[in-house]
Amino acid sequence: MNLTIAEILQATQANLIQGNLNTVITQVSTDSRTLKKGDLFVALVGEKFDAHNFLEGVCQQGAIGAVVSKPVAEFSQLAPPIIVRVNDTLVALGDIANCHRRKFDLPIVAITGSNGKTTTKDITTSVLGQRFSVFKSEKSYNNQIGIPSRLMQLSEVDEIAVLEIGTSWPGEIERLSQITAPTLGVITNIGPAHLELLGSIEGVAEEKGALLTHVEYAILNADDPMTPRLTGHVCGQITTFGWQNDADISAGEIEIDSFGKPTFTLTISGKEIDRVHLPCLGKHNIYNALAAAGVGLWAGLTPTEICTGLERFQPADMRMQPIVHNDLRIINDAYNSNPESLKSALTFLSDIEIAGKRIAILGDMLELGEHSRTLHLKAGQVIPTNIDLLITVGPHSRAIAHGAEGRIESIISCDTPKQAAQELIQYAQPGDAVLIKGSRGIQLEQVLEELMHET
Repeated sequence: MNLTIAEILQATQANLIQGNLNTVITQVSTDSRTLKKGDLFVALVGEKFDAHNFLEGVCQQGAIGAVVSKPVAEFSQLAPPIIVRVNDTLVALGDIANCHRRKFDLPIVAITGSNGKTTTKDITTSVLGQRFSVFKSEKSYNNQIGIPSRLMQLSEVDEIAVLEIGTSWPGEIERLSQITAPTLGVITNIGPAHLELLGSIEGVAEEKGALLTHVEYAILNADDPMTPRLTGHVCGQITTFGWQNDADISAGEIEIDSFGKPTFTLTISGKEIDRVHLPCLGKHNIYNALAAAGVGLWAGLTPTEICTGLERFQPADMRMQPIVHNDLRIINDAYNSNPESLKSALTFLSDIEIAGKRIAILGDMLELGEHSRTLHLKAGQVIPTNIDLLITVGPHSRAIAHGAEGRIESIISCDTPKQAAQELIQYAQPGDAVLIKGSRGIQLEQVLEELMHET
């Protein structure tokens, strides 16, 4: 990063309270705990915190300046050399990131959707990495803090960028699209996620579709019933992926091995390319692979490069992550959960070949708003009947247990992951398969940690 204070003032429409216009900023920080000497500190304000309270500390740590929305004198007796005053520091953070992004004439791939964003981002990075130096968003940092903070690390060595774009409320994807200025947009699917603020699945489609008004090229899921709602947002060319309906990029002759890993024949524009063996679990990940193949095709990669990238992808932790412990076959999908991703994970558990019993440990699905009880209840009502034990964790998931009554022989409801782990330890036997899945806020990875510690 290499921005002058003058450039930052122009990008943010800010006022310079003190400092030199020609000072060059090479690093921006929003976290006083990790701030380094010479950083420009952006004092964000949230529901439960106000980073203006940390101004004195960041001055002592050597911050070169601060972007603030309140008078510094109210919060600190020390003032950094540079003070930039804005109306909203979160907006300013995005504006600074956009200013930095505009210095690079490189394509940016933006990926959003209700499920599969992170996996699709990682597979796409693997595919594009067969030819290019790829810049990607880290982990699931896909919001108005994570995306700008990562985008400001873009450098001259990067040839193409792959960013995951998330949302929690109306207008967030529009804002992130303004910040990132993407070239290509991928929407993996539209499902009942973040309903608490988006209201309905139609609201989800409208929010996700905002990305498409900013791109020259779009890749959409031909098998998703909400896709027709999205096409009107697209100004440029559309490529589709899927295997149930006609699609530009499709999968045929799908097979799932005894470990649960899929193999399929990749087909592009009706031409069979090659057999692809995915290193990740679950048939649903074929959709993510097809979307990534579409990005590779758009970027000009050869079919061989695309197939190689698909097969060399390294799955992330806590996303259908296979673990074997004391001959227990564990599927750690504890990173997040919503109705559609839960359905896919339960289908996987139901279909895999195992010697023992099937156990599902399911936590609350958060951010579903007024639809929460209905969607949890419905999840239980359609749970596969060959699951031998259902353990729910959290108050909302008790509705899953209620819905599963009469379908599942053994059901236990727990308040905490630790309680769930103790129930699992008592019940599980070598040869059993265990699915662990819940929203991030439930932290069901603690079940695995407790299991590893106790056995």
